[in-house]
Amino acid sequence: MGVNISQLDMPGVSPQGLEIMELVSVDDPDIHKIEEKIMQDPALASSVIRYANSPLYRRRDEITNVPNALTMLGLKNVRSAVVMATLHAVSNGNSVVNNLVWKHGQMIAMLCKLIAIKVKPTVADDAEFVGLIHDLGALVLAANLGDEYEALYQRTIDEEQSLEKIEKEQLGISHDQVMLHLASQLRLPDKLTEILSSIHVREKLTQTEHEADYVHAIVSAAHLLLEQIGKDPLSKGEQFPETLDELKELLKLDERFINKITSKFEEIEG
Repeated sequence: MGVNISQLDMPGVSPQGLEIMELVSVDDPDIHKIEEKIMQDPALASSVIRYANSPLYRRRDEITNVPNALTMLGLKNVRSAVVMATLHAVSNGNSVVNNLVWKHGQMIAMLCKLIAIKVKPTVADDAEFVGLIHDLGALVLAANLGDEYEALYQRTIDEEQSLEKIEKEQLGISHDQVMLHLASQLRLPDKLTEILSSIHVREKLTQTEHEADYVHAIVSAAHLLLEQIGKDPLSKGEQFPETLDELKELLKLDERFINKITSKFEEIEG
């Protein structure tokens, strides 16, 4: 069957969430205004604290309030909490798709951050954010299509196939296209929307001339490295224009560093 994106029920962002997305996109964000808006939305405040306590930011002492969470996350990463709060509102906690997508996004985001801090620290926040949310279009499809999408997703895992390919075959659209539609509703900056629209389908990178090139290379490397580590069933079928060896050369990642971040990742994941 063909699915029309315009007819899908899309998750609604709270007014406070939309204001926060705009506030964090300016050159000099006002942390006090952002904190005030978060505190006006209990679901969002809870999501911010939950995200600050995630494996990405795990610390010995638990974060229990919004100001400390903002200090831990940094203002740019408040975007992630807004998106998480929005998608959690429509997610089915008993869904296989829901659990795998959230887990996959968290693992990719973690690897993106570890890689970016080494190769291009100025894109670390954006790479982490893209890594976290890049597959959230799948949650929208799962919420709309129910068992049909659950079966499609399971087929992807069982056959170790590309999710985008099977979606196009069965639905006529992909979760990347749904994510692009969602990005406009979330009022994401144009540069992030453009990156999210071409995670899997883009020209092969031969150099990292722009920040977007770095983000693409880092996100792709994180996926292929996760497949190599072998802790994520979804990563086995994902395809990118470059091989992991080509991305290592492009990003100047030697084996010593790869082993180091692999060990760090496995330590965090337990």
